[in-house]
Amino acid sequence: AIHGRTALLCAQQMARRNLRGALILVAALDGLYPVPAPAHYAASQAAMWGLTQALAKELGPRGILVNLAVLGVLDGGIAQELTPKLRAAYQRHAALGRTGTCEEAARGLRWLALENTYVNGAQFPLTGGLG
Repeated sequence: AIHGRTALLCAQQMARRNLRGALILVAALDGLYPVPAPAHYAASQAAMWGLTQALAKELGPRGILVNLAVLGVLDGGIAQELTPKLRAAYQRHAALGRTGTCEEAARGLRWLALENTYVNGAQFPLTGGLG
């Protein structure tokens, strides 16, 4: 509830203040690809995709581009809690054959935030080809 509500509140504030630019929602793979995840967590991640599509249509005409950055397995954060066996499985199925770095994810987010002028209502996979 917090994840979705926070994203919605950010969108509402941008619209109320007549801001233009990028609103980047972030989700993990868990709700968008068939990976092992608790149902409640996967549902919260999947909700971000529905919210992205709806907000993109609603806010696009106001000059607000709404996209969803989907983060794959990175070398830091919660991914450090993965078992070695699960981490190896992710790496085996990723097109790059490795996990990503936080810096690589940040560069993708930076592009969406500062350089994108046309992509709206899209999933932006920062997954290394996993999925």
